[in-house]
Amino acid sequence: MAVRVDKLVKLQNIYLDRYLQVGKTELPDLLELAPAYDEWFLNDYVSFLESRLNINRNIWQLTPDSATVTTTAGRLLQSGCARIIVNGVNLWLTTDNRIIEFYRSGVDLWKLNREMLGLKFPRKTKLEKRDGIVIQNYLDIFNDTWQNHLNKHIRTVNRFVNTGQLTGWTTQQFIDNCMCPDGHVIGFRYGNAKYSWSEHLRRFGKARSRIMAQAAQDERMARNG
Repeated sequence: MAVRVDKLVKLQNIYLDRYLQVGKTELPDLLELAPAYDEWFLNDYVSFLESRLNINRNIWQLTPDSATVTTTAGRLLQSGCARIIVNGVNLWLTTDNRIIEFYRSGVDLWKLNREMLGLKFPRKTKLEKRDGIVIQNYLDIFNDTWQNHLNKHIRTVNRFVNTGQLTGWTTQQFIDNCMCPDGHVIGFRYGNAKYSWSEHLRRFGKARSRIMAQAAQDERMARNG
């Protein structure tokens, strides 16, 4: 059955508004991870690193133990980043069933889409066993992605530690190289651009919540059209 133009326009606006709202109110909680990591990195990690470096008149020195310094500091970096950033992202996804709610938003959008097409749509829907499998698969993918991000972060910072010892940086030079234009600690690079954890988190929170909504629509369309 064809849908009246005025109703179609109304439904399209509702669809767009709901799509843009997916994950929007939850995003600030995710972004809080960045300043928490900044504080840990600039205080705990940098202090630990300085305690292992050979520093003469504020200049980092290259010594036979320099590689060991990088490795030892890298282990602390991995532990801190995994605890604050990687585990933090997982908690953000799973606390209050956020990832499920993002998916559920997609089911509602699928219903709206069918209404716009003049097709029958269920007034009430509930998630099924297959939906749970889809959600878990995406959660596993997101966790793997952040493990990869963690490894990139460690390589990035360790490279700065090595360079600093080779070329004689000061601690302030190291910190300056680890900071991004937005004032947050670097996550890792995209090409030649430095992106902070804050920016990576912002992009992830905005895009992945909508990816879950789209996944729900794709799953429902595959089963029901």
